[in-house]
Amino acid sequence: MVILYNMISGMFHIKLNSSEENKDSGFFALMTSGASIICLEDEEYVVPKEAVDRLNKKKIIYELVTDKKVVDIKGESDQNAAEVKI
Repeated sequence: MVILYNMISGMFHIKLNSSEENKDSGFFALMTSGASIICLEDEEYVVPKEAVDRLNKKKIIYELVTDKKVVDIKGESDQNAAEVKI
């Protein structure tokens, strides 16, 4: 099963950047937002608009990730694993 996440469906693929303090503050803001967040590797997340609004309100530095990639939800290389296409 492949699930597509993109800006059209209201989900944003973002990457927290800048200092470690900014990354930590952004992670905390996302985790306490109450929104459904998908954590990826390298400070990347798939988040809804409400979470992006919270980051903007708290002046957290982030960027939209525009390249597409497939992420294995289970973190395994099993061919039967569900994938999230971003």
